Amino acid sequence: MKKAEIKNRFSFIFVSHRGQILTESVLLGISLAEKNRGKHSVTVAIPKVNNCNLTPEKKIIEFFLSLGIEVKFFKNEYLNSLKSIGVNDWYSNKLYALDVPSKGKKVVFLDSDILCLTQPKLEERFITIDFNARMAGKANILPAQWYKLYDLFQLPLPDVFFPCLSDGVLAPPYFNSGVVAISRDKREVLSEKWKEAYYKISKEGILNPQNYIFIDQVALALAVQLAGLTYDLLDIQYNFLSGKKLVNPQKLPIFSHYHSPEKLYRDPFLRLQVQKYMHKYPVLKDLIRKDVRWNKVFGGQMNYWNLKAKRLIRRILHSF
Repeated sequence: MKKAEIKNRFSFIFVSHRGQILTESVLLGISLAEKNRGKHSVTVAIPKVNNCNLTPEKKIIEFFLSLGIEVKFFKNEYLNSLKSIGVNDWYSNKLYALDVPSKGKKVVFLDSDILCLTQPKLEERFITIDFNARMAGKANILPAQWYKLYDLFQLPLPDVFFPCLSDGVLAPPYFNSGVVAISRDKREVLSEKWKEAYYKISKEGILNPQNYIFIDQVALALAVQLAGLTYDLLDIQYNFLSGKKLVNPQKLPIFSHYHSPEKLYRDPFLRLQVQKYMHKYPVLKDLIRKDVRWNKVFGGQMNYWNLKAKRLIRRILHSF
């Protein structure tokens, strides 16, 4: 591909490693390869953490390569600094994955629990704006905490607050970090400020324990301000939240953010995509068979009506 063509495309990056996200990352890699068809570059980033072998098996690495996906490694210094790693600490991987070299005009980080449904296009908004992401679904943290956070970083509160997409609560620009697009020449400064905000918020303990899971998103909101980036709030088609609405096959979003195998299964179109990929790619089928979370949904042990019954039972129990 010519250099001019490389500059006018996306560089997609997502994280993969042994453990819970392995099945998700392979499924994402397949969907990107199927819909992207070589137009944009795709990289799977694998973290290197002290005393912890996270590298997927050789056959998984070879499978990524067979899909035309580059495999690169990165160091997560935050995880390396911890005496013990908690469940939520793994979210820091996305901060360091941005350090992986890329060629495209726009670098796009994708959470592993995402499916690509149509080929992304490098529209004008991605070329003229530094940073693009969807507004978060829920506010997660109280307005008073935002005031403390902005004071902590000696930042003025933004003049405009936006409604979060699910709960409608007004918040400063607060982005869902599942699909994050950053201009290549701004990638380093965003990565630096994102890490700075993440470390400082972790140290200060401003967030309530139950909201610590969202620390990467809170830190991202502040990093965009600290880096002085121009930003654009993406439409829902770039980061469609599965579970709230069913995907419309006549008007497909570009990315579907599903969060769990159950939500994938509940959507007829998304369920069909996974089943199609399982049939076409034995590696995925084998991963799903070995993954308890996925096997109970897509391995024939559960169907749609089982899922509806479980939800109904939960609602009844919660009503007491």
